Amino acid sequence: MPAASVLYFAGLRQRLGVEAETVDLPSRATPAQILTTLAARHPDAGEALSHCRIAIDCDFVVGETVIREGAEIAVIQPVSGG
Repeated sequence: MPAASVLYFAGLRQRLGVEAETVDLPSRATPAQILTTLAARHPDAGEALSHCRIAIDCDFVVGETVIREGAEIAVIQPVSGG
């Protein structure tokens, strides 16, 4: 299984009690699979994770983008402002 570094921010970081962790991902993982993997790892945060976006090496990704081994994954919660 490929491994990747996952970074958490803001309320999600507080909820999980961790800033970052290394996670084993399924082969050819997509953003949706990453969120599913993280929700299984942190069941109490599953609802919050379902609303997050994924950035890989500082670029937002969607759909069927395949995440490479060793990537830096940032889990970003929705934000608003004005």
